[in-house]
Amino acid sequence: MKRITVALSLLVFAVAVSCTSTPTRNEAEASIYITLDPSKQEKVLLSSIIDSSYLVKLETTEDNLISRIEKIYRIDDKYIVYDSKSNQIFIFDTTGKYLNKISKIGRGPGEYVVINSMMFDSANQTIIVYDGAAFKMLFYSLDGELKKEVTGFQEGKIKREVFNLPDGNFLCYSFDLPTKETGVEGSGLWEVDGSGKYLRTIFNCDEIYPLVHGSGYFTPLSDGRVMLRDAMTGDLSYYKEGTLEKFISYRIKGNEVLTKYKGQSYNPEVAFTWCAGVYPKGDKIISQWVAGEDFKNFCAIYSIAEDRHTLTRINDFWSDDEFINGGFVEFNDPEVLCLTTDGSWLEKLYNEGSPKLQEKIRNVTSGMSEDEILNMNPVLQFLHVKQ
Repeated sequence: MKRITVALSLLVFAVAVSCTSTPTRNEAEASIYITLDPSKQEKVLLSSIIDSSYLVKLETTEDNLISRIEKIYRIDDKYIVYDSKSNQIFIFDTTGKYLNKISKIGRGPGEYVVINSMMFDSANQTIIVYDGAAFKMLFYSLDGELKKEVTGFQEGKIKREVFNLPDGNFLCYSFDLPTKETGVEGSGLWEVDGSGKYLRTIFNCDEIYPLVHGSGYFTPLSDGRVMLRDAMTGDLSYYKEGTLEKFISYRIKGNEVLTKYKGQSYNPEVAFTWCAGVYPKGDKIISQWVAGEDFKNFCAIYSIAEDRHTLTRINDFWSDDEFINGGFVEFNDPEVLCLTTDGSWLEKLYNEGSPKLQEKIRNVTSGMSEDEILNMNPVLQFLHVKQ
């Protein structure tokens, strides 16, 4: 096994490598162990890993105001956009023109209370919504029309995130509910069939910890595997056909949460370094990290081809003004990063940015008033990662 010491705190680009481990949460051996030291940094520019980019301005209407994008799928000539704050899914064409939305909120047939997970079934060209409040699974066409719903989906079992598998089964993940409270079904990672019937447990959570951040714990890979990010440790594993293999395990310098606070419930005042998201793209995996009480943000890049990590603070990452600063979101293209920037942030960047950045923003907001810019839907920025 390799042991690599790196520095980091908001974005870690890690890599997928071959691994041999047992399907347990805390005891499995990883192929790579990485020590993260938030006190160290280098200067790396985003442009150094990107070879092309393009922007899409999402049309803004009274019927489609977006608050916070969490996930985007590009399916043929459509973008499927999940807004986790407004609890809706918006459908646009690839030019950004608004087409339709999924927004029937309620407890009746064909309605949902909350979107806990949004998924896409490529084989059946179906958008899938899991409602963890009503314990139902809803299936929609790409035009937003309801195709079917499954009620009583593991009713009473809390699932923080659900992910669909190619065979029609689902993975369920609850990272903060110990086995002693839930039993083996409802703690850790387990698999169910399309109706919610329990099939197998992959691992259980025996302990809880005081603080968990982030979302998007499941990421589909192009070879059919699913990547799982451990919500407590940030460790990365592969899952396929009942087998879980850990390939990267993080050892965070100065982070005592997993020892000092083991067994304690939620406490927002506990400071530690945490992983906020993972984005595998080409021969790199991008994972977001935040460190300590002051929430310093860093980026690290691991290249499979070069077998090498490089790290940088997030402010340095954006300092060349090649791209409009924004937040990374989940996107299903395996070689493209997606960033979103809302109108208020565009306004701020324009007022404080360089002439080069101001020109980019003018191109996006041409013909719009200041009020229209402040209230516009987010601009999508797609960045192709060098291979």
